[in-house]
Amino acid sequence: MTPGRYGSYLNELIFQYSNNVPCLHKLKIMEQGWDPEVTRYFRKIINTIAYGLLWLMAVLTAGLYFELAYHSNTLYIILFYTVLVISLGFLIRYYYRIWK
Repeated sequence: MTPGRYGSYLNELIFQYSNNVPCLHKLKIMEQGWDPEVTRYFRKIINTIAYGLLWLMAVLTAGLYFELAYHSNTLYIILFYTVLVISLGFLIRYYYRIWK
């Protein structure tokens, strides 16, 4: 190993383990990676946003593109809004189970 700014011994000590990154302002070794709790928390946030956007896009596609929200037949309108409320209930139930 070539001698660096702090000498060869310190470089060997710092880079001995591949999972460590040198922190030169304190000359300590910081472990690389995230805490598992933080990872689970961010995964909850991302799943919440993703499922909410998926539900919203499905409702908007069915309601506006397929014209189920303002169809000439009243039965289609009633069925669309009934399915919308039921699916929103399932989405809220899913959110509750994730975040409790």
